Amino acid sequence: MKKKQNGVQIKYIPLESPLKEKAEKEIGETQEKAVKCIEELRKKILCDGDFQCPLKEDFLMKFLRANKFNMNETYENIRSFSKNHTRWPEVYKVDPKEILEKMIKTRVFVVSPEKDNEGGVVVTLILGNFCPPEHSYDDIWACYVLFSDILMREPENQIGGFSLVIDCTGYGLPQAKYCTPAALQKIASLYENGLGFNLKGMHLHCENQYFMNLFSIFVKLLPEKLQQKMHYYGHDLDKLHKIIPKSVLPTELGGTCDSSNTAFIAKVQAEDISIKDAAHACHAV
Repeated sequence: MKKKQNGVQIKYIPLESPLKEKAEKEIGETQEKAVKCIEELRKKILCDGDFQCPLKEDFLMKFLRANKFNMNETYENIRSFSKNHTRWPEVYKVDPKEILEKMIKTRVFVVSPEKDNEGGVVVTLILGNFCPPEHSYDDIWACYVLFSDILMREPENQIGGFSLVIDCTGYGLPQAKYCTPAALQKIASLYENGLGFNLKGMHLHCENQYFMNLFSIFVKLLPEKLQQKMHYYGHDLDKLHKIIPKSVLPTELGGTCDSSNTAFIAKVQAEDISIKDAAHACHAV
């Protein structure tokens, strides 16, 4: 469907069944609403003089779907996303492919090739494999930003949402001492405003004292809406498996998914993706 806005055509690629019905039911998306929201969002962004971002349909649709077509929330999400590129440039000025390949090959992150029962993306962060100073918390965040861009380019993933599972087994003083209050503040700010996807939940397994001492501070920096998406399982894998199926979890969590990350690494290499691409030329002005 194409509609002209100031002489420029608005392109909307129609969804096919059953994704079309899923989108309408879960996030209220229809072809007519999408085109109207893109038009209104472009106008609103152009009227705001304190940030710049792309006005392409695919960029705007990513945020509209993440916010279930709530115009105010979508606009504020894009505004914060753009400003964060100026506020935290160190996250976006790294060599993302090098970091991503290193961290995935050492299995700090496992990207499940399968979807959860609701069609959502699942990524597991295995903190026992996180080894400062070889890895930094900025490395983790850079990977997370890149995940959000790569995985959320597909409409199916934008609609299905994203779940993060954190395995805290093995997290202790060697990792905790590198996490400063400033780092927590930065991560909380980026996490609250800096991404364009629907976070369905953050699921924590085997959370220990070292981790919770830091995480309790981090959670308090988040709005209540995000705090309500935090789920704690202790050592109870059976409880975790009732929410997150074994088919999308690595063996460390009793799962059966392919933990090699081969498909995801190949996708990054094939598309020559970088965090600068993920930034989409967003910045404050």
